[in-house]
Parts: sequence; C-alpha cells; structure tokens
Amino acid sequence: MPSTASQLTAQVVRLIGCIPSLLALMALNALTKETFARAAIVSVPPPLFGMFAMFAFLLALPERAADKAAGPPLPAAVGVVRVVQPAGDGRAG
Repeated sequence: MPSTASQLTAQVVRLIGCIPSLLALMALNALTKETFARAAIVSVPPPLFGMFAMFAFLLALPERAADKAAGPPLPAAVGVVRVVQPAGDGRAG
C-alpha cells in the first residue's frame, strides 16, 4: 500500500497537471462572456453556448483529430468533476 506522502505527492502532481487546461477553459469562458456582452445576447448563458460549441466542434472533426483535440481539456474536466461530485457518490472513477 502506498504511503500517505506518496499519495499526496501524486495528487499534487495531478492538480498541477490540470492547471494549464483549466486556465484555457476559463479563458474561453471569459472570451465567450465578453463576446455575448458586446453583442447584447442575453437569451443563452455563455457557458451553455460554450459547451454546445465544443460538443459540435468535436462532432465535426474526424475521430482521430477529435481524440487529439479532446485530450488537453480532459485533466481540467476530470478535476472539476472530482471537486463538484460529492465524496462517496460512486459514479466517478
């Protein structure tokens, strides 16, 4: 069984690995909010539009290219799910 120190180190390394992709997602969110504010679009929340835009973008790409495009934001997405999901829920891996 790994020691507590090595588990903590592994968690810190994973957290540091999430930072670039999390910053990229936050920058895209801020850009979408700014664009919506300048265009006076209030009927659709910018994060919802961003999620659908990313989904549509990945669907439009060939499978191999979509795998490469989905790779960089994955650590941030997994990190957000782990923070948001209650402990012991059993749904996340």
